[in-house]
Amino acid sequence: MSELITRIKKKRMYKEQISFAERYRHCNRCENDLRIDHDEEIVCALCGETYCKNCIDIHQKFCDFNY
Repeated sequence: MSELITRIKKKRMYKEQISFAERYRHCNRCENDLRIDHDEEIVCALCGETYCKNCIDIHQKFCDFNY
């Protein structure tokens, strides 16, 4: 019985981890969590990295992605 409970807890924890990863990303510059469903993430058109609204302008001035 305890094995069943342990398995259920692990499965639930795994689902919560996936759910968090689907809803949040982080800014590559300031490391703040960004909610995907509130459009807080902005992706650099040159390198494809994810940034918040505050950091994207600074990043794009100095983005050294080479094609």
